[in-house]
Amino acid sequence: MKRNLNEVLIQAIINKEPAVLVEGKDDRMLYERIAEQVDIPIKIWQIEYIEGYAEGCIHVIKAIEKLQVKFEENSLNIKYIVGIIDKDVRQFTSKLPNLKGLFVTKYYSIETYFATSNNLAKLINHITYLSRSEINSKLIEYIETEHKQNLNNLFLISLEALQNTCNTDYNAVVRFSEKASNVVKNESKKDQIILPALKIKQAQLFDFAIQKKISIRDIKLICKGKWYLYNYIYFALQTIKKLPADCENNIIQQCDACKIDKYQNCHYKTSLKNYKTEQLTEQIKNFVDKEECSDIINLFKSMNYKNN
Repeated sequence: MKRNLNEVLIQAIINKEPAVLVEGKDDRMLYERIAEQVDIPIKIWQIEYIEGYAEGCIHVIKAIEKLQVKFEENSLNIKYIVGIIDKDVRQFTSKLPNLKGLFVTKYYSIETYFATSNNLAKLINHITYLSRSEINSKLIEYIETEHKQNLNNLFLISLEALQNTCNTDYNAVVRFSEKASNVVKNESKKDQIILPALKIKQAQLFDFAIQKKISIRDIKLICKGKWYLYNYIYFALQTIKKLPADCENNIIQQCDACKIDKYQNCHYKTSLKNYKTEQLTEQIKNFVDKEECSDIINLFKSMNYKNN
């Protein structure tokens, strides 16, 4: 049975377990992992579990709007219930909601927070036979190379999707609803249809970027989080698959096995033979980069009823 919004607030106060309202199932799982990094209990609520609300950012905003009166009644209530929404591209299309108790992600969406070097190092440690001491910054930079080289294409695609969002009459080649694999994978829709069409109107897209004061450095603000994370893992995986051969050929720092010609025992080999991008995209979301997620962690820490 769904809970009434006021009941959720009352329950948070009675149980001393602050409530955080999020957009949907995927968000709940990610925010629960981040909440594990703080020393107070946090209850993550999918907004659709609350009476009168459905999945999505609009309903989180509506719930927080309704709670404004509670925040005015008692300023401490904001320590017991808040809402979190993805920034999406609101800063380029309309004003961001300015409501007490509403937190907006610093990037387009939460998934981007998980595409970090620290998380990649943990993932490599998890899926290969490398020890933590063998996974250094030089190796991670090497694995990230293809991802970084392909950001120009992802930036162009994101500009096209953004222009479609800003102008409903725009005849877009790609929209934010497009599957991540279609805008990332080599020899997919990206290479066959999307990029050839965008190259023709590249100058127009760059003019649009100038108009919106956007550069490649802002890609995390305009690229859908699912796209960005998929791009990060897809191209990292291409390199990960080549690591044993690179180790044997002394292109990267050789592991102890390859130093004595025991190539079959190479530490860079993956524990499973055929990892898929989708698998590793889910796995990397099990790790929380505290530095990258510091804004969210600080939000959760601020909901400290012990200081009331």
